[in-house]
Amino acid sequence: MAYVRDGEFAREIALDFAYSLDRPVVVRGIAFDRVVEGSLELGLDVELQTAAPIGLTATLFSGDGRTAIAVYDDRYFPARPGRQIIPVRFFGKIVHDRRIDGPYRLGAIHGYVYHHESTPDQLFFDHPDSAKLMTAAYPAAKFSPDDYQSPEVAARIAHYEAVREAVRAGREPPPPPQPPYY
Repeated sequence: MAYVRDGEFAREIALDFAYSLDRPVVVRGIAFDRVVEGSLELGLDVELQTAAPIGLTATLFSGDGRTAIAVYDDRYFPARPGRQIIPVRFFGKIVHDRRIDGPYRLGAIHGYVYHHESTPDQLFFDHPDSAKLMTAAYPAAKFSPDDYQSPEVAARIAHYEAVREAVRAGREPPPPPQPPYY
């Protein structure tokens, strides 16, 4: 429960989450860093208590840890508990356009482990920032300056444009494309 007061107004708010007494995700370090398809990919070495879905957020900082460059925010679906590598990819255009050369520091690592059958269903975790979570020295120009491209996004944009044209012309909009493009 959280108690909030603003002047004469007050309210209790129930928060449906809990920090775990046991650490559901333990960050051991960075197993590797490399440039993949123009983006920076880090292998986050972790120990997982369970094989439950994980929501993971991490920030890529300049080497001194003062300037945030990019944020990773995605889910990971482990097949088993135990030690493993979570691939964390930062989009190359963001790193390229910020013009900050590496090495880079990974920080602000936090998230939750989702347990469908539990109440609360999310166990939150975080990892203290550490100067040890550093990458190799990459020049920012090494990363791709290209906008994001994928067949799925291209198909979705083409569908939106076809819907817009149909609506403007007073026609029935086309059905959405079938997977894997939508």
